[in-house]
Amino acid sequence: MVQKSVVLVYDPFQTKKGHLAIKAYRLSDAFMKVLREHKSAKASKKVVKLSPAVVAAIGGLKGDGSAVVASNSEADLGAEELFEEVPIEITNSHLFTVLIEDLKERNGDKL
Repeated sequence: MVQKSVVLVYDPFQTKKGHLAIKAYRLSDAFMKVLREHKSAKASKKVVKLSPAVVAAIGGLKGDGSAVVASNSEADLGAEELFEEVPIEITNSHLFTVLIEDLKERNGDKL
């Protein structure tokens, strides 16, 4: 699993209303710690109870419904703690801005 990966969420309905709606999220450091502990605990066969959100995210259920993880310190992460929002900034190149302005002049309100 790559720690620097992000997921981009785009809302076309908000964009259609005139508000560009793009957000970026990545897995939180707390979740990554639980995931690392989970992987090491799988090897040593430790069994600890996890919150449903963590179990669903890890997918680490054994056949009897119990989850495998190394420690219970971070096991009570809620669903809202799995991801953290990454601030993003969208900019246009100068050539693109000139192109848009040129199209506005040619087409007026049709653009």
